[in-house]
Amino acid sequence: MSIRSSAAKHNLKKSMLSKRVKIGRDYIQDSDEGSGDVRDNGRKYATRQIFTIVEEKMLCKYVMKCSDIQYGLTYIQVRKLAFQYAVKLEKTMPESWKNVKQAGVDWMYSFMNRHPNLSLRKAENTSLSRATAFNKHNVGTFFKNYLTVINKYHFRPERILNLDETGITTVLQAPKVIATKGKKQVGQIVSAERGQLVTFVGIISTIGNTVPPAFIFPRVHYKDHFVAGGPIGCLGMATKSG
Repeated sequence: MSIRSSAAKHNLKKSMLSKRVKIGRDYIQDSDEGSGDVRDNGRKYATRQIFTIVEEKMLCKYVMKCSDIQYGLTYIQVRKLAFQYAVKLEKTMPESWKNVKQAGVDWMYSFMNRHPNLSLRKAENTSLSRATAFNKHNVGTFFKNYLTVINKYHFRPERILNLDETGITTVLQAPKVIATKGKKQVGQIVSAERGQLVTFVGIISTIGNTVPPAFIFPRVHYKDHFVAGGPIGCLGMATKSG
């Protein structure tokens, strides 16, 4: 059926229906060939979009790969990368990109909106030794040794324990307080500006039972009052380095 006949049958304007059909055809062609300047959702034209859908997907995939290998990119780094990408592909870009050698803020926000699987996250500091040690070979070796021990000694689940440690500061972060609007600096009295870290050791079994925790204090000699008010049955220890 022609567009004119279909418009007459469904009581639609031919110009409107023709425009919708053209958008749909361009979207299908762009999805198949990776060319054109329509949006990924196919609803309307992105007349000033720099990269095609396929090119943006490659950029998105690269950004996610960087995050997976513990070298995530910031907004500024992605904007600089997008500019270098556009130069390499000989894309037509705004003059503002060329002046500052990076993509604009508006492009960055639009890029994030077009790819909802990306988000700005607070990264956790990870040492290179920890990142490189967590690999397929080491993990496989661990589970191989683990299975050997289980088969040899037949440990029950309540006898299999997992231990982890974390640091607890002796000075808590001051809460948000009400102060005069426009004041440059707002202070809050605490016991010290910088506290010392006490190592907290948590132990839990594979069935979910917990062992009373242990606290390791950065002291040469341990005193019983160090754990006053702590969890019942907790263990206190001291080492010079903490």
